[in-house]
Amino acid sequence: MRRYHFRWWMRFNYILSAGLDSGVAIAVLVIFVTVIYPKGGINLKWWGNDVWQNTADANGLPYRILQPGETFGPPAGSWH
Repeated sequence: MRRYHFRWWMRFNYILSAGLDSGVAIAVLVIFVTVIYPKGGINLKWWGNDVWQNTADANGLPYRILQPGETFGPPAGSWH
């Protein structure tokens, strides 16, 4: 279409682009007003929302527990 009817394609392309941009803006407003805005939003319960709370890092647990007298890293005399 662009090669044979360039003026029609220019107008169609401009109108399509404006329509898509407007649709995205309207969808963002509708989603904000219906989902996020009322009463602090909707909290969905699924694994992706709280999986970070069940990790050793979030709970403050060490990956490896050292025995008494054991150190982490190379021995003290090996650094020069």
